[in-house]
Amino acid sequence: MTTIIHNGSHWAGEEPDTLDELCAVLASEPLNRDFEAFGNFALHPVEYTDGRVDSSITRFWGNFANVSHVFNIDSDDPAVIERLTKAIRENQQRADYLSQGVAA
Repeated sequence: MTTIIHNGSHWAGEEPDTLDELCAVLASEPLNRDFEAFGNFALHPVEYTDGRVDSSITRFWGNFANVSHVFNIDSDDPAVIERLTKAIRENQQRADYLSQGVAA
C-alpha cells in the first residue's frame, strides 16, 4: 500500500500530485541537499509521532532546491520503493544537486 501524504505545492483540500508527477520533477529539478542530513530522502523504518515503529514502511520525503514541491509518501510496495529510490538516487548524481555542497 502506498499513501501519498503530501506531493506538490497545493492548497489544503486539493489532491496531491501522482507518483508520475513526482518522478517528472525528480527528473527535471535538483532536490534540496539539506534533506540528506535527515534520512537522505528515505526513512526506514518509519517512526511515528506516537512512538510506534513500522519496519514494513519506507517514507520518502523532502523538497527541491529551486521549486517548492514537498513530498511525503509512505509505502510498503516494493515496486514503488524501488522506483522512488532509483529516481532520488539518480537526482543525487546531477551536477546541480552536487553543486549545492554537503548538507548541513
